[in-house]
Amino acid sequence: MKSVDVYKKVEDWYYKGLSNKLSSETSREIDPIFNNEEAPMQIHTFGDSWTYGEGVEQTNTFSHQLGNLIKVGDEKESISVHNHGARGVGIDYIVKKVSEVYQKYDFSKSIYVITMPHMGRRLWFDDEGKPKTKKAWENEHKQGWLQYISGEAAGNEYNRYFYFFHQYMLLNRLIGRDKIVWGTWGKHFSAMSDIPDSLVNIKFDCIDYAEDGGHPGVESHKLYANEILNFLKPRIEWIKE
Repeated sequence: MKSVDVYKKVEDWYYKGLSNKLSSETSREIDPIFNNEEAPMQIHTFGDSWTYGEGVEQTNTFSHQLGNLIKVGDEKESISVHNHGARGVGIDYIVKKVSEVYQKYDFSKSIYVITMPHMGRRLWFDDEGKPKTKKAWENEHKQGWLQYISGEAAGNEYNRYFYFFHQYMLLNRLIGRDKIVWGTWGKHFSAMSDIPDSLVNIKFDCIDYAEDGGHPGVESHKLYANEILNFLKPRIEWIKE
């Protein structure tokens, strides 16, 4: 039997450290314009720094651009957009965040846009019970918790894919495949993504760069927003041309 200390460290961090990975100052969950929780359509976007919009203003992210594209006429109250992206995350964090959103928001009005980077990101602890930290994402909040898993720690390619595929299917069964838009990295970064094309609907092409020089820029976000819109149109009757 595992020690009580193991249970406590993992559970405490799951409920506190992981939930508070982004401070209220940096969270983009509430859109500055499209934030009516009673709107007939609720768009929830999940992913890593590409979804969060590293290096671009919140109003230039594809999440916000979807609000501009989908709103009916000039009625900003017709749609609400929630950007749940977080720097450096993988499928683990996304599953946790989707489950929270599933309980918090009206499911019947919701569409989930999940943009995956690759399968090499995973939550894990070292032998002393400390969540692993990738220094590139550390800041004053010291909430770093994830690093790329490689070598023996990652297991073989079969296990890597099983770990991802299991959680991918879990989300599809929980939410419903018709409620999710699956995306992954595209142009200029496709070689870094190992997500099979058969599992995704669209690609996030990087055609320009943000201020940091390493993330998609404004035009890339606009393009991705339009790709999502085109995919959603057959499913959503009231999206206007």
